[in-house]
Amino acid sequence: MLARLGLAALLLSIAACGSTQQATKDDLPPLRVGSDTWAGSGPIYIAAERSLFSQMGVDVEVVHYTNYNQSMTDLVSRELDGAHTVFSDGIAQAAAGIPVQLVWVLNSSNGADVLVGNSAIGDLEALKGKRVGMTLGSFSQLFVMSELRERGFQDSDITLVNVIAENVPRAIAAGEIDAGHTWDPYLSEVIAAGGTALFTSADAPGVIVDTLFFQNSVLEERPQDIQAFLQAFTNAQKWWAENPDEGNQIVAKAMGITVEELIAIQAGLHTFSLEDNRQAFDPNNTSELSVYQSGQLAIDLFLDFDVIEEAPTLDDIINPSFVQAVTQ
Repeated sequence: MLARLGLAALLLSIAACGSTQQATKDDLPPLRVGSDTWAGSGPIYIAAERSLFSQMGVDVEVVHYTNYNQSMTDLVSRELDGAHTVFSDGIAQAAAGIPVQLVWVLNSSNGADVLVGNSAIGDLEALKGKRVGMTLGSFSQLFVMSELRERGFQDSDITLVNVIAENVPRAIAAGEIDAGHTWDPYLSEVIAAGGTALFTSADAPGVIVDTLFFQNSVLEERPQDIQAFLQAFTNAQKWWAENPDEGNQIVAKAMGITVEELIAIQAGLHTFSLEDNRQAFDPNNTSELSVYQSGQLAIDLFLDFDVIEEAPTLDDIINPSFVQAVTQ
């Protein structure tokens, strides 16, 4: 198996052949923002459905993905202006020379991400010698391998298999892997077939942080649009909190899942409010909310797993100016 396999290498190769299309100030296209089947992205769908983006004076095209990795590919190839990105994957992009920056935290995973075994894997000890599916070179590998190390596993105790979260139920059912990292609604398929949750992201605070990344060029050329986008996002968060039933219907329909599946995902998340974001982007904050703390954790682990060759500078990745503007 190659030492570096997966998302980071793919992203760099795509970026090398990408080209930036500059929009004129007189004829700006809609902001194309990628989102996927994840409850943390819910306010984006609500803002689009309830015309909150247009109320703030920004035209937004929400591009929904059922495959998270595809949205990352499109962000790198500049098919998207911004996207829901797991923070550690954004760091891997930056380390590969991709010009993107973090502007907002959606949530931290607090139980929603799960390493789940097939019906024959009754506990974690039974995992030794087995094949474990994860997206290599991404946050998925970081989550699974760092937690296994914490539980006393050696890297050689399992065989790593490159499987994206959406395909874990199929791969387990086909006998291609014995366990895998996934989340709802895919997790429920494995559990329904007799699978066992071996550990969750609640056991690894700060490892999986969901964020919004935008192209550097877009941030430089359209700062007012980005600020308007984020203001509409916070307005959608408030509306959803005040209208949970209607909000759940909007988000579930947009993501192509049931309300019950949506609620199951939400149960494993800590959603970041505007105040949470203000704290997260404070460089003096040393709590689990801090993007500087979680960012350094991701860099250290990715270096250790040989996913990245050199540590990027967090100040080049984290852009606090938009959180500050929305807060004011």
